[in-house]
Amino acid sequence: MNSLNIVLTTDENYIVPTMVTISSILSSSDVDTKFNIYILCARQLSFDCREKIAAIEKKNGQASVVFLEIDDKKLNAAVTTAYIPIASYYRLYISRLISDDRCLFIDGDMIVTQDLSQIYNTDLEGYYAAGVKDMGVQCHFSEYEDYAGYLDIPDMRTYVNAGFMIYNLKKMREDGLDKMMIEAISAGYKYMDQDIINKFCYGKIKTLPLKYDFFTEYSGSISKVDLTGYSAEELEGIEREIVVYHFVGIFKPWVCKRLTVNQLWWDEAERALDKDTYENIRIQADEFEKKTDWEYIASTAENREQIVVLGCSQTGQRVAQGLHKGATIVFADNDARWIGQMVEGHPVLSVKEACFQYPSALYIISSQNGFKQIGMQLKEMGVGGDNIIRYIHKDETYYGRLNEHYMEHEKKQLKIWEQQ
Repeated sequence: MNSLNIVLTTDENYIVPTMVTISSILSSSDVDTKFNIYILCARQLSFDCREKIAAIEKKNGQASVVFLEIDDKKLNAAVTTAYIPIASYYRLYISRLISDDRCLFIDGDMIVTQDLSQIYNTDLEGYYAAGVKDMGVQCHFSEYEDYAGYLDIPDMRTYVNAGFMIYNLKKMREDGLDKMMIEAISAGYKYMDQDIINKFCYGKIKTLPLKYDFFTEYSGSISKVDLTGYSAEELEGIEREIVVYHFVGIFKPWVCKRLTVNQLWWDEAERALDKDTYENIRIQADEFEKKTDWEYIASTAENREQIVVLGCSQTGQRVAQGLHKGATIVFADNDARWIGQMVEGHPVLSVKEACFQYPSALYIISSQNGFKQIGMQLKEMGVGGDNIIRYIHKDETYYGRLNEHYMEHEKKQLKIWEQQ
């Protein structure tokens, strides 16, 4: 019988996605495969959360579940984003926590559709790890050429996504790689642990086929993007061969049912979750979807005399353009370069000054990555939570994946924006 070590990280907010990812691994596996599933988590992870994941062991005889706790003060200096939590750094500790020679790490926002035994046994002689070249980097390669200098590596052509990786734990321990990577946590790299892995493993990461970490952002539009980092043979018919779907971006499947590719996740969730949990997730997704509609923004802003748009980028400007013209509209930004300017005919204030001058205004956060931090900043300055909403931008990749059932609804949202 094959025995595979599978590692995931989780926290209180990622329990359900983690359960669904594990379910997809098990439901796609051969019957003669045994899975040792390791969950990296904080010591504070609740008993109830652990029990939900541990229940997988009772339902499936192929799996054993072990929780490995991370409690390191170095994580206090870690930089995070709105979408990537502190738990992401836990993977840097894998070689310290698992004594075996190898393991497969997989993100909790993935769905596996085929058995992983063959790829798990990839020859790693001389390599620290194996992974798939990051689709986001490859699609926007010209934007990342200078990023190699930031990481102090020769180039970005072999930069991998850290979501699906096979680790040579033995070699990592022999070379003391864990210590070097963990020490780098405080450096504050933009893409966090993924940057650290690519920096310290550079030249010793084996490239895996794209089908093992396919970004759903490009589902249905692979022919429209420039992915020169992959061979023509690899791209030919790729969407018929995908083994691991990676649900990157804002519109995660558990908060959005409108995208066709997200139905893969919901099908697995229905198998993995009890009825009550499944229905609760659907209700939460309905609420999220409602708040992504411009109709929600417009109705919330209606009859408001003062509106502050957080962020002067093109996204923020789009928000201001769609608001009713009867209100006093100002921009606020934390970037001092904007302060004092006029944008789209509206003055730009510091966030502190905006909160002072307009304490009862409606605050619309346009930042797509920093909305959590900005929301906290506003509340600390006395803005009530009921006066804070966020704008979630829908780009071409969103509309390209949209289920036709929702096409008319989204056209209506665009029309509402145009008519303001």
